[in-house]
Amino acid sequence: MKKGKLLFMAVLLICNLFPILANGEIEMDLKEDESKYPMGTVLGDATSGAPENAKRGEFAIGYREIEIVNPSQLDVLTTLSTNVETMYDRHLKLGIWYPADISEEETQLCFYTDYYGRVDYNNLEPFEIVGRAVREAAPLKGEEPYPLIIISHGYPGSLYIMSYLCENLATKGYVVVAIAHTDSTYEDVSNFASTLINRSLDQKFTIKEIEKLSQKDGWLNSLVDTSNIGLIGYSMGGYGSLRTLGVNMSDEISKLVGPYDYLLKSEENDQLVKNIKASVLFAPWGAEFGNPSNLGIYDKNSLKNITCPTLWVAGTKDDIAGYQGIRGLYNSTTSSDRYLLSYQNVMHNCAPNAAPLEAYSKNWDLTSRWADPSWDTRRMNNINMHFVSAFMDYYLKNDVEKLSYFDVKVENASDGVYTVNKNGTFKDDHTYWPGFLNRSVEGVRLEHLSN
Repeated sequence: MKKGKLLFMAVLLICNLFPILANGEIEMDLKEDESKYPMGTVLGDATSGAPENAKRGEFAIGYREIEIVNPSQLDVLTTLSTNVETMYDRHLKLGIWYPADISEEETQLCFYTDYYGRVDYNNLEPFEIVGRAVREAAPLKGEEPYPLIIISHGYPGSLYIMSYLCENLATKGYVVVAIAHTDSTYEDVSNFASTLINRSLDQKFTIKEIEKLSQKDGWLNSLVDTSNIGLIGYSMGGYGSLRTLGVNMSDEISKLVGPYDYLLKSEENDQLVKNIKASVLFAPWGAEFGNPSNLGIYDKNSLKNITCPTLWVAGTKDDIAGYQGIRGLYNSTTSSDRYLLSYQNVMHNCAPNAAPLEAYSKNWDLTSRWADPSWDTRRMNNINMHFVSAFMDYYLKNDVEKLSYFDVKVENASDGVYTVNKNGTFKDDHTYWPGFLNRSVEGVRLEHLSN
């Protein structure tokens, strides 16, 4: 009996220890063995049934994190708490993905640390995202420098919340820079006024710093073309993008920032960036919820300041930014050649990564950051990669063939008819969206308005 009990205790001890040992060994193996992650399993990969332009591009990519410092900026948090204007040096972390000079033998994997929860809710918990890039890899310089794409997250958000899109675009010959907006990430989320005041300023300062790094003594020298910029923003990142594109504030903003509304009407904050040649706006926040004729915090006349082409992406059930408000902004941007991609019955989460596998063991409040009750997020990721890549390729690289993906014969994908001849060519009555496989797209609408 004693031997049996000892054996039982030994087995129990091994069972308790093994997951710890095994997890450590597996983690080590995975970081050394690329075959553990076949194509389609990593964010940024096209999954089965993905549209044509969603697949990764020809370039292997590198990844680097840097910090930039914007000197003598308003310390919004201290100023609001003391009612005395206080200045500080504002630190921003950037993640940079870029075409890299990588041998075929080198393992093209890296890991990004993101978070469940948020610090102000006292439930912040780290987790790892697998990426198909090589940290600190040597840049691959081409015949011409690559266009620059800036990506700006929501409130709160993270550097990696759209890592699938960052990686996918970089493989297609872009230098992609994602900003971790101070006071607005899950790690440091604080007063909303800081995000309102700083979001566009962060975007503009980042562009200036990338310009410096692209000069002779910078590590991005000859790699990035800062005269050819694409700007992508999600939610509050979309708000910041509209500001960066030249949209001014209405008097409604004083309800959110009180006596400091003048900071949002300053010359620096109202100055648009002329080198931005195209912009993608995922569920931009700030218009009147549910009312397309009331543009909330935005000055309607200044929406005409947006002259670059725009791609708007939103869910028709958006419960944060409000779909009708987004439509109002889209309709009012009358100087822009623009498209609106609408996901039917999707709420606000039309842009983020799919939830990590471990999230499905968490409570819904945590998992719902990435998930949608109606849609598979990986499917939305694939469609986003398809259209955003084609959009940027056309307007930043003058790849005229990519415009064909937007030449849809029916606005509602569900109305498309897929008909082919025996030799594989399409019949005259074929109206399915270009680049999509049969029975692979439903519940999406694509509209177009010319400037």
